[in-house]
Amino acid sequence: MSKLRTVAKILLMYCIFSSASAFAEGNTKGDPCLAFTCMAGKLQGNEATSGPDCVMGRQSFFEIRIYTPYYNPGATAAARKVFLSTCPMTTISENKNTLELIIQRYGRSFQE
Repeated sequence: MSKLRTVAKILLMYCIFSSASAFAEGNTKGDPCLAFTCMAGKLQGNEATSGPDCVMGRQSFFEIRIYTPYYNPGATAAARKVFLSTCPMTTISENKNTLELIIQRYGRSFQE
């Protein structure tokens, strides 16, 4: 009986982690630089970032959600940070601070 439980636990863990990573990978579409620029504008209350281009940028950010098996805000924030970090602009020291502020304010949010 204990072998059966062990196999069942391993299988369950595999299913959870493989579905979570597949879900996260499927939602990282879009331009991370556009998302970063639009989220920085949203953070500062800039009305110019409410145009149609930024709707797509913000959408690509907020569509990244991690479920393990329920919504996981911490993992979602980490995945969103990784997504935005793929933009070369985020390596500039001033933008690193902006990236941290975006993640602090919006990283764990389920929706906009």
